[in-house]
Amino acid sequence: MRATLCRVLALTAPLLAGACVAPLTLARDDSETVLSRQLLTAPNPSQRGAFAVKTLYYGSGTDKQRAVYRDSVTLKTAVVNGAKFAAAPDPAQAKMRKKYWGFDFTALPVNGRVWYPDAPGPFPLVLVVHGNHDMKQFSDPGYRYLGELLASRGYVVASVDENFLNGNIRGENDARGWMLLKHLQSWKRFNDSTGSPLQGKVEFRNVNFRYPTRQDVQVCKNYNLTIKKGEVVALVGPSGSGKVRAFVLRSAYGYLCARVCVC
Repeated sequence: MRATLCRVLALTAPLLAGACVAPLTLARDDSETVLSRQLLTAPNPSQRGAFAVKTLYYGSGTDKQRAVYRDSVTLKTAVVNGAKFAAAPDPAQAKMRKKYWGFDFTALPVNGRVWYPDAPGPFPLVLVVHGNHDMKQFSDPGYRYLGELLASRGYVVASVDENFLNGNIRGENDARGWMLLKHLQSWKRFNDSTGSPLQGKVEFRNVNFRYPTRQDVQVCKNYNLTIKKGEVVALVGPSGSGKVRAFVLRSAYGYLCARVCVC
């Protein structure tokens, strides 16, 4: 009898507790009142800026699926070997991908859509890369509005093509990050090309860096450096002060850490 009573109480206890809870009620929407107190006295960021905007494409010039990266390329780039970072899960998938794209992971194109101010500059460089999705649903054109808006406000914007790194592959994230560095290397070449208005001077501005495994140690803090063409500069300091890191940031990673201009 006692066991039966205990089972009945165990079953009915949640029901009794639920009966004591007040019914759910929805509060009146007061978003207009709240937001009216949060207005900023600043220009509308959705409005275009003062610069006229130009656009161009860079890439291999041999793209099989996208005409703009085949017929409309202004700056040609060499393909890069990403086989150490990404791979198809099986030979059948590898064959299918190569048939569709016309290349495999050993010959990845460095393609991008660019919006930039019609003015001498220098301007900060912004790289935008799309997320993962079906590799046949190209999303790099979708940043046109953002690219034109930022370019009108004084930024050089590149929508990076990584559609060929989407889908069912291994090592996707590593390959995507590595591809961004390859784009940065191409941008350095664009800026250093003979006849470019940005040729001749390298400038670091407000660079900050910490090692991932030593977050408590700030190696570079608001680091500024200008190296004019033909100058020889020696970086001097104790071990761990960032001498080698400054060179590495300049050659590959600096554009990611701060505003870095080649001018």
